[in-house]
Amino acid sequence: YMQGWQEKNTELLHDPWFSIWRNPRETMREILDVDPNRYVLLLAVAAGFIEALEWATEQHLGDDYPLFVVLLICALAGAAGGLLFLHIGAWVMQRIGGWLGGKASFVDMRAAMAWSTVPIIWTSLFWLPAIAIFGNRLFQSTDLELPEMVWIIPPLVVVAIAAIIIGIWALYIFINCVAEAHRFSVWHALLTAFLVFILVVVTAIVIALPFELLAA
Repeated sequence: YMQGWQEKNTELLHDPWFSIWRNPRETMREILDVDPNRYVLLLAVAAGFIEALEWATEQHLGDDYPLFVVLLICALAGAAGGLLFLHIGAWVMQRIGGWLGGKASFVDMRAAMAWSTVPIIWTSLFWLPAIAIFGNRLFQSTDLELPEMVWIIPPLVVVAIAAIIIGIWALYIFINCVAEAHRFSVWHALLTAFLVFILVVVTAIVIALPFELLAA
C-alpha cells in the first residue's frame, strides 16, 4: 500500500512553484520525467497576462480606456501572445539547441520554457495589490502631485528593485531549465539562448528594413 501511494504521489514530492527557485535543473528533470505537458498552457497564459500588464503600463492604456477594458485587453492579448511565444520559442530553442548537441524534444523544450516563467507569474503578488490600490492610475501618464508622490513613489521603487532581482533570477532559472531539457551544460544553454537572440534581431531587421526604405 505504501509503495503504491509513493508511486501515485511521486509528482508531489517537490512543489515546482517553490523548488524551481532553488533547484531548477532537478525540478525540471522531475517535471520532464513525470509529465512534461503539466500546466504548460496555463503557465504561458498567466505569464503572458503579467507581461501584458507591464506593456499596458508602458503604453499608458489607462489614458484611453477604463480599467476593465485595460485588464480585458491584457487578458486577451497576453493569452494569445503567451501561447504564441511558448510554441514558436520552444520550436526555435529546440532546433538550435539540437544543432549544439541537445537532446530535447519539442515537448521537453515547451515544458522548460513554460516552467521557467514561474518567477514572472510570482510577480502577480506585486501587480494585484498595485491594481487594487492605484486602479487605472497605474496605467495612466498623469503627472503626480507632491502629496501623492510622497506615498506612491517609495512602494514603486521597492517593486522596481524586486522586479530587477526577480528578472535576474528568472534568467538563471530559464538557462538551467533549457540545459536540463537538452541534457547539456549551462554554457551550451547560454550559447543557445544567445544564438536565438541573434536570430530574432536579424529577423526583425530583415522584416523592418523594407518598411524603412519605403518610408525614406
